[in-house]
Amino acid sequence: MSLLAVRNLSVTLGKRAVLHDIDLSVEPGECVGLIGPNGAGKSTLLKAVLDQVPSGGDIRLGDADGRTMTVRQRARIVSYLPQEREVHWPVSVEALVGLGRAFTQVPVAAPAAADQALIEAAMARMDVTGLRHRRATELSGGERARVLIARALAQDTPLLLADEPTAGLDPAHQIALMATFSDLAREGRSVVACLHEISLAARWCDRIVVLDAGRIVADGPPASVLTDELMRTVYGVEIHRADGAEGLVLLPTALSETGPSDRKDGS
Repeated sequence: MSLLAVRNLSVTLGKRAVLHDIDLSVEPGECVGLIGPNGAGKSTLLKAVLDQVPSGGDIRLGDADGRTMTVRQRARIVSYLPQEREVHWPVSVEALVGLGRAFTQVPVAAPAAADQALIEAAMARMDVTGLRHRRATELSGGERARVLIARALAQDTPLLLADEPTAGLDPAHQIALMATFSDLAREGRSVVACLHEISLAARWCDRIVVLDAGRIVADGPPASVLTDELMRTVYGVEIHRADGAEGLVLLPTALSETGPSDRKDGS
């Protein structure tokens, strides 16, 4: 059974069509890199899956209709890391990560032992255990990003949707995060991550979905999807590629003389 299945998904915001007839399924054990240029519709796709923007078509999370689920039901299946990294309340890091378990808890009650174990594991995975007593509002941008990722991990769902999760992280923590996503897939869970870092997507994701102008233009293993021609037509760049011992190595090196193909903006 697919963890996520959308059919004929379309989104219009105002008078502008942002997504057009998207068909996408995500199976257990997949680490999916959702890539595409600015305005391609990546963030809107994740928000549509979560019923945060109006959309047409079918959305299923597991065996349930995604649009008829309660917030608590959805929180047991899918966790979400949005682009926004703002924290407005001076709560401790541990308390903020603990919000990932809020759907299991009685309001104001202390976390159960099983919940606390998940909170501790998430903090350890994101290297923020030492920050547990710091106020989240006092953290650096990179530290705050890691704490918010830990909150999503603590939710311990079969499916994780992450919008630009590596933004603001230094290279070591970017690699550590992508390795964590890969580990989650090996554990049988699934990750869909919107990424601008093509090199990270190529190295760590086992599947690449390319959005351009609100449409899926490619879907498959990194080596077959991330071709020179696709990088020219979608991104307008030339690339250097190599097959390393640990997988595909891909690096944009220059602007293409032809530039990206004409397209209408998405969101």
